[in-house]
Amino acid sequence: WIGLERGNGNWSWSDGSVSNDVRWAQPRSISHDDGERDCGVLVMHNAIINMNCGFTFSYICQAPAIECALPPVDTWPVGAMAQTANKHAFALKESVTFECPEGTVLVGGSSAITCETNGQFSPITFSCVKACDQLPSVADARPLLSLSDDFGVGSKVTYSCLNFNIKPVGSPTITCLEDGTWTKADFSCSSVCHRHNDVQNAHQYQRIGKTEIALDSSVDRFKAGDVVVFRCDEGFKMKNPDRVFIATCEKSGFWNNKNVKACMRGCHASEVPDVPNSRMFGKGKNNHSKNNRVHRIGEKIHFLCKKGFFALSPRGAPEQPPTIQCTKNGWQHMHKSECFRNSRNKQKGRRNGRNG
Repeated sequence: WIGLERGNGNWSWSDGSVSNDVRWAQPRSISHDDGERDCGVLVMHNAIINMNCGFTFSYICQAPAIECALPPVDTWPVGAMAQTANKHAFALKESVTFECPEGTVLVGGSSAITCETNGQFSPITFSCVKACDQLPSVADARPLLSLSDDFGVGSKVTYSCLNFNIKPVGSPTITCLEDGTWTKADFSCSSVCHRHNDVQNAHQYQRIGKTEIALDSSVDRFKAGDVVVFRCDEGFKMKNPDRVFIATCEKSGFWNNKNVKACMRGCHASEVPDVPNSRMFGKGKNNHSKNNRVHRIGEKIHFLCKKGFFALSPRGAPEQPPTIQCTKNGWQHMHKSECFRNSRNKQKGRRNGRNG
C-alpha cells in the first residue's frame, strides 16, 4: 500500500492531496474500474495498480524530507572553501567538497562531507597545511613518490640512487618544515663499489699513489677510481706470480677485475729450484712445462742426470736421482743428491739407471 485511494471518483493521497499523475501499470486493463478496487498498490517496476482495499499488503510510510545545512564557517579548516554553488540546504546523502587555499595542501582525511540521516553533515576530518616548495634536485638520485603525494608540513620524502647498484651515502630522507622549505638533502649517490670478496685466501690493500695500505675487514665502500691490490696468503700462490691482482672501482659501481684470479695452495712452476746437469722427466716434466701452473701440495718433480753425470751425495756416494716435492713451505729436495761428473762411479751409475 502506498496511501493512494479513490473517493468520489478522484484519486488522492493519504494527506488529502489530489493525484493527477499516477503511473498505472500497463496494459491499463489491469486497473479495473468496477467500484471495488479503490486503493493503489505498488508493484514491480514501480508501477501502480488498483486493488480491493480489504486485501492485506505491506505498506510504505511517509516521512518528512531530510535536509542538512553546512557546518558553521568557523568550524572549517583555516582558508578552506566549500564548493556549494550558492546552495544552503542539501538533501540526504548529498555531498559537499572543500578546497584548500593556494600555497597549502589538504591532509588528514577526505575533502568531502555528506548529509546523513540525522540531518547533520558528516564530520570534517581534513586540514589545510602549508605546502613545501618543489623538491630539491640531487645528482644521480630520484625521489620515491606516488601520484597522490602531497608536501605539507612534516611530509617526508626519501630518495634512491639512479644506479640500482649504488646505495645512498648519508641520510636520503628530507622533511618539509613549517616555513615551507625542505631540510638539506645530506647524502650522495656518487659511484660506490662494495668490498670485493671474490678472491679467496688473499689480503686486500688499497693502492694510493705508490703506497699500499692494508684494508681492514670493516672497510666496505670504495669510490670510483679506487684501486685494490690482492696478495695471496702464506702458502697460497697466484697463477701468474709476475702479475699483481688488481681491481679498480668504476663509475658504474662495479669492479673492473678482469685479471683477478684465485689464490691456490701449492708451489708455482716458476719457482722450481735449479738442479744443475740434469733434466726433468716423467709426469712432473709435463706439468712443469706450463709456466703458469701451480703444483698441488705433495706433487713431485723428478730429475735425470745428463749424460756423463751421476747422482751422488755430497760425499760422493751413489744416491737416488734428484727429486723435489711441493710442500706448504715451498719446494723441498727429497734426496740429498746432485749430478756430478765422476768417472769412477760411471759404470755403477749406469747399472743403477741414474744417468741420462
